[in-house]
Amino acid sequence: MSATKLIAITVIGLLFIVWSGTLSLAQGYWPVQPPAEEAIFVPGEIIVKFKTGVSNRAGQRSLASIGLQTLEASVRWHLLRVAVPLGKEAETIDELLARGDIEFAEYNYYVRGTEEPNDPEFGRQWSLDNPDDYDIDAPEAWDVSTGSNRVIIAVLDTGIDSDHPDLEHKIVGGKNYIDDNADPEDDNGHGTHIAGIIAASTNNDTGMAGISWESRIMPLKVLDADQEGDTNKVAQAIQDAANTSGVKIINLSFAIPGSSYPCNSSAMQQAFEYADQKGVLIIAAAGNETVGDEIGEVNCPATRDEAIAVGSTDRLDKLAVSSNRGERLDVVAPGHRIYSTYLDGEYKYMSGTSMAAPHVAGLAALIWSYTPSLNHTEVRQIIQSTTDDLSSSDRAGQDDEFGWGRVNARQAVEYLAKPNVILTQQTFCVDDSTDGNIESATLTIKTANPEVRPWTATISPTVSWLSSSSPMSGTVSASSSAELTLLLAKPDDGPGTYQTTITIEADIAASRKEINIELLYTDICKEFVYIPVLLHK
Repeated sequence: MSATKLIAITVIGLLFIVWSGTLSLAQGYWPVQPPAEEAIFVPGEIIVKFKTGVSNRAGQRSLASIGLQTLEASVRWHLLRVAVPLGKEAETIDELLARGDIEFAEYNYYVRGTEEPNDPEFGRQWSLDNPDDYDIDAPEAWDVSTGSNRVIIAVLDTGIDSDHPDLEHKIVGGKNYIDDNADPEDDNGHGTHIAGIIAASTNNDTGMAGISWESRIMPLKVLDADQEGDTNKVAQAIQDAANTSGVKIINLSFAIPGSSYPCNSSAMQQAFEYADQKGVLIIAAAGNETVGDEIGEVNCPATRDEAIAVGSTDRLDKLAVSSNRGERLDVVAPGHRIYSTYLDGEYKYMSGTSMAAPHVAGLAALIWSYTPSLNHTEVRQIIQSTTDDLSSSDRAGQDDEFGWGRVNARQAVEYLAKPNVILTQQTFCVDDSTDGNIESATLTIKTANPEVRPWTATISPTVSWLSSSSPMSGTVSASSSAELTLLLAKPDDGPGTYQTTITIEADIAASRKEINIELLYTDICKEFVYIPVLLHK
């Protein structure tokens, strides 16, 4: 898995516990560590099943004798969900399996819903989902956002096949700048291919899947059957698109050959500046002029500061051999052998940065659909800051081959969806000198999303020693955080280790954040030192 590149710096606090006194393994206590980021199993839990002949009750007593608490018991299937010390899941499983009376003991793996469309050709779309994860993680992103018909993407290209079954219901408006009429019919196939990548009709039992399922396409034909046009037509189309209500994104999958920075065209400069002032995000292909050792530089119009310049990657997550590169490159996206819509209702594989750019346009549409209040600068920053870093260098940041990295749709939308949870204390200690409430801890919920999002908190299993003096639900936004005040009391059941989990959920399943709380009741707690824990995203 490629490392995530974040422009913003995230600080992860470490939890340290210092105590004196002897603690036996029978109490089931080990030093607690915060759960790992993006854990694939529930931290601090395992699933246990005893062999035939051992009742659930007998099994629970047996586990309790070695300090393991049963959180949930399935009477019918004889499954026990068992709390174990954080970070000791594997060790505990091994110890239980060595006993001889356990049929199985295993991690309690997370199961996360993945929205996968029913389009029969989806399996051909490696750029959206493939076993090697050299894709943009589209199905995971669709758990958060599948797009909105309020977001329109203007595709300046060879037009569109208006009768294509995967596109006919996605078209809004359009113009033919080649023949100066209102019929932007595609006579080449290039524009139809681009449109399908961005927003083909999805989950319709037909053809392929678009990245932004619900978004619409405005085809502006600025290239003829030979994929040729001129800057005059392009400049007009950019400004017309920027003037159209609902158009948030402009996709430019063409380049002016040999026209690296500074992109000298006053007409284009005027058009780009106008679109930027109107808050429209421009996505542009970097070009395909690299041949062997002769490196092609990013071409105009992708070199414009207002545009996101997109290079192309292949199925091995390498820079495509022909993709242009250089210091003006912003991001890369899959562009080699991309399956998409074509003329006469057909589908076809095509390659190039022309195919990479619409992956970014589709991602921008997903982001804007989920959070409409974002401006185009913020959308651009999210796209660039949530990429997968493909650089072989240890140096983080933008480079000439991959820009900020390969775009990752899941990371981009989850950046807006998942809460940041800061807990002042995660593990507590109490001894016989303590009466009543031990102390309180503050749990702060934050989000990067500028829009107000609801949240709820639950304690499971419910325990007598942990409660909250503040509401367990509310709203949060980038400008307004929320706080829970947790109250801890001395347990009634005597010395031991007590555990429960606080779950924070926002308005979607992908936002769930689970935090294990542990209370140690022992003979003496001499000293207790901690640093706050930050659970990011």
